[in-house]
Amino acid sequence: VPLTAFEMEELQWKKLSVNCVINPLASIHDCTNGGVLKDDTMLPPAHDILQEISLVLQAMRKNNHDSCPSVTKATLNDFVLNVIHQTKD
Repeated sequence: VPLTAFEMEELQWKKLSVNCVINPLASIHDCTNGGVLKDDTMLPPAHDILQEISLVLQAMRKNNHDSCPSVTKATLNDFVLNVIHQTKD
């Protein structure tokens, strides 16, 4: 089933979240994606990054970007965690 434009944009924001959280943290700490969850020092930066992304989304919606999806920080967090678990090795 093809995605609608709105669904595609939501997926792009989720993918951005994954790239902004997992890639830099795994690279800086020289670990696998799963290693991001094993080191408690990586959780605060991950949450900060997701907070920033959700604030950008809120600001875009506030400024009448009707096509901007209403993805919450919790949704982004769940998506990122799911990707980490799927790609942990």
